Amino acid sequence: MLGVSFYIERKAKKAISKWGLEKEYKSLNKTQRFNRNTFAFLFLFVGFALFFYLGITYFSGYLLNIKTNA
Repeated sequence: MLGVSFYIERKAKKAISKWGLEKEYKSLNKTQRFNRNTFAFLFLFVGFALFFYLGITYFSGYLLNIKTNA
């Protein structure tokens, strides 16, 4: 498991340096960094909430179908 973690970390570091994200992030001021981090958190949270909502919606309909057909 630890080997997989090191492999993923190495790949992520290569991608960050390849895309130039580290230089871009360091060039931002404190307010811009806060805005970017807030946007990323909201994007992640909304994605998770949508995934959860659609999962509940799908499985509730699926479970109701099983009960009515049984």
